[in-house]
Amino acid sequence: MEQDNFLLEIRHEFLEESKDLLEQLSNTFLDFEKDGADSPSMPEILRVLHNLKGSGKAVEFHHLGEFAHQVEDLFIALRDKKLDFSPPVISLIWEVLDLFQKQIEALKNHPDNANVYAELLQKIASLDDKAEVENVDEQENIVFHNIPEEQNKLADTAEMSDEEALRLMQQMEEGTQITPRETEEKNEVPAVPPAQTENAKKQVPTTEETIKLKLSKVDNLLNYFGEQVILQSRLNYLVDSKAEQAELKACVSNLQKVTFDLQQMTINFRVVPVAMIFNRLERIARDTARATGKTIEFEKIGAELELDKTIVDNLFDPLMHMVRNAVDHGIEEPKQRELAGKNPIGKIHIMAKKRGNIFIIEIQDDGKGINKEIILNKAISKGLIKENHQLSDAEICNLIFHNGLSTKDAATDISGRGVGMDVVQEMIKSLHGNCQITSEENKGSKFIIELPMSLSMFNGTVISIEDKRFILPNSEFIETFPLNDENIDQIDSGKYIIERREEILEVVFLNNDFAKNFLVEGLGLKRIAAVVPYAGKKYAVIFDKILSQERIMSRKIPIDVESISGISGGTILGDGNVALILGLSQLIEKRVG
Repeated sequence: MEQDNFLLEIRHEFLEESKDLLEQLSNTFLDFEKDGADSPSMPEILRVLHNLKGSGKAVEFHHLGEFAHQVEDLFIALRDKKLDFSPPVISLIWEVLDLFQKQIEALKNHPDNANVYAELLQKIASLDDKAEVENVDEQENIVFHNIPEEQNKLADTAEMSDEEALRLMQQMEEGTQITPRETEEKNEVPAVPPAQTENAKKQVPTTEETIKLKLSKVDNLLNYFGEQVILQSRLNYLVDSKAEQAELKACVSNLQKVTFDLQQMTINFRVVPVAMIFNRLERIARDTARATGKTIEFEKIGAELELDKTIVDNLFDPLMHMVRNAVDHGIEEPKQRELAGKNPIGKIHIMAKKRGNIFIIEIQDDGKGINKEIILNKAISKGLIKENHQLSDAEICNLIFHNGLSTKDAATDISGRGVGMDVVQEMIKSLHGNCQITSEENKGSKFIIELPMSLSMFNGTVISIEDKRFILPNSEFIETFPLNDENIDQIDSGKYIIERREEILEVVFLNNDFAKNFLVEGLGLKRIAAVVPYAGKKYAVIFDKILSQERIMSRKIPIDVESISGISGGTILGDGNVALILGLSQLIEKRVG
């Protein structure tokens, strides 16, 4: 049983490491595709495939390892000019990479099945006759030649000795090709009782995620933790000895500083570079361009910047929709671009940058832009706005976030029938972010996404509404300012507005009773307004008081509270009381529709 657990453990490590290898392989092949078979990326591709082959066989994923072997031979044929680097070959390689990624996920819960690889192996075998791709069985049921028939049927949880397992682990770390097990030479396979196999399958790790950390980060954490222990001991001593107030305050101040630094370091443990999604988006853009008969250049800036892994994991889908729309809707066909005096090659530009505690991602294209007249007419025809309603250019552009609104008459497999952008907006809002669109006809469009640096810990403003305390995430508003009833005007529609720095802000009252009282008596007392951007407009969200600025640690709240629109989480304040975290964009949407 111990031997089975050990095999499961090293398999789990292999699958986690393979994720990085496959991401590296996909990124390298993007460069390879641009440069052709003479690309300097060829040695790196062969190294990764060789690693997958050897390590896969080491942990007894023999079929995966043999598949990597055949793909390695395919690239060697390309390198040696025995196979032309043609569009069909490129498409086949992308299929291969997709299957690798799919299988690395599947092998966490399922056995390594030879049939999964059969179709692509046959495609590889049927390539140009010049290609000397070895060891491919073209029969309907593929059995790998390098694996004895008995081992081909081997249960996934076969036993191995400690000595052999350690040898395989060492070879995995060294990245060397690993020879089949000793049992292969003897052509003997130890039987595994069904009950034992079933029990081992249940123990396969399926939910545990890992993040790679630099050793320097761990060392820093230990150093700061040691400093915190010393300060805690110092504080206990000062309290026991009834020290002067000034000494106590100085020690507490130092302890707060160290604790804050520890918090920052802990958050940094969760951050990953956005390159992991930027590189995947380049692949999406490339595939979409090919499907639509367009040619594009994809530019990435700031891919090395880091963001909370939870945000990055949930950010890929909305960004994928935006990139697809940019290529499908935005970039014109080459002939149309030439007629418009543009380069026939379209450009997609994605950039990441930081501004204070805000993380910004911009996706920009140099396509035809958004036809605001068409958007406006469609919004009116669908009853989204009234015909005489005046909207700014930014507000018109942001209408595309409404469900069912599309500027494209024909549906495609890429963009569908006007659904998706509303889901994009919801996804971004769920990450406590917001998205704005700017566009200029015949010059292109830009999506600007603003996100917090972390969902678990952030800077927040503690406010009061009728003596109840709430948290406003600082990433969701631009500024706050005091106001009184002279600041507010009522317009014909019955809405209230505030003029602020030559901008008109629609008023949103967080307290409904407060709003009703104002209608009759005016504000009477001064209140506070937070300027919140939403859907191309700015709103003045009004509440009673600002109590403090604090570092907020978000906590899980009961599901019945979490489901309330406008509540995005909760926290425990310094006095031990609970305060709810407000989602300002959700509140605005709820109040103004």
